[in-house]
Parts: sequence; C-alpha cells; structure tokens
Amino acid sequence: MKTHFYDLKFNDAQGEEQSMASYKGKVILIINTPVETDNSEQLTQADQIYEKYKDQGLAVLGFPSDDFNKKLPIQNPLANNDNNNDKKVPYTPTFPLMEEVHVRGHDIHPVFQYLTEGKSALFINKVKWNYTKFIVSREGRVVSRYAPQKSVLQLENEIQDLLIG
Repeated sequence: MKTHFYDLKFNDAQGEEQSMASYKGKVILIINTPVETDNSEQLTQADQIYEKYKDQGLAVLGFPSDDFNKKLPIQNPLANNDNNNDKKVPYTPTFPLMEEVHVRGHDIHPVFQYLTEGKSALFINKVKWNYTKFIVSREGRVVSRYAPQKSVLQLENEIQDLLIG
C-alpha cells in the first residue's frame, strides 16, 4: 500500500465518509474495539485521556470490529437495546467510534492495512485481538503500537511527549 496516512478515508458511525486529513496536526490514538463492548475499562481509560488532552491536540478514534468474536451477532456499538432490559447497554465513549471495519484478513480496512503494513520491525502484520492501540504523531507517522493488555493510561507519558513536540 503506497499512500500517506492523511490520504486514508473511513466512515463514521453514521456511515458518512471521513478523512484522516481532518486530523492533520493532531496526535491520534487509534483503538480497535469489539463491536459489543461488555468490558469498558479500556474505553473508560481512553475517554479519560481524550478528555484530558483533546484541547491540546489529541484525537482518539475507535474502530469497532467483529473479527475476534464470530459467535455473537454484529451490533451497532452506539445502539441502546430497549427490547430487553436484562441485557447490558454497550458503553458509549465520548471520543468518536467509526463504522465497523475488518482489522485483519483479506477484507482488512485500509486504515488498518496502513497501520500494520510493517514500516518497522516493531510491528507485526496483523492485529491479534481487540484493544490493539496505535499512536500516530502530528506529522502522520505511526510511532507506536501496543498490545491489548497494555492499559491506555500507560500510554499517557508518550502522548504527553508527542503533544509537547
């Protein structure tokens, strides 16, 4: 894939086309989330970081994917389930969630193809699980990738450093 990060396009949760170009000059934290967000600890932490640093130039983008849980029906991560009050309502973060995408496989979304195409020996070529995190610099350079087990709060120092420049 030969393109620049800011050339990438994707759809928001309402299906409207968006471009990474609209985030030019920001530090971006990209997280692949499960479609059903039963465990919201990672999203809550991402919200905390987003709220704390958004005015300093941080953007957090969540990309729901059902690539790791084929047993459950695909659901909209923003929809409330009014039919059954016994079911847990999915957590809705304050940062934007995008339209559901594939983060690996032959239908991988261009954003995740770009993020995983192996620009560095640090990166492997596929997302292994939900809550894989990528940090992109203000210049559109993928600078870090973190495993799902890494807490979003553990990324705060790196985010601060990138925001300061």
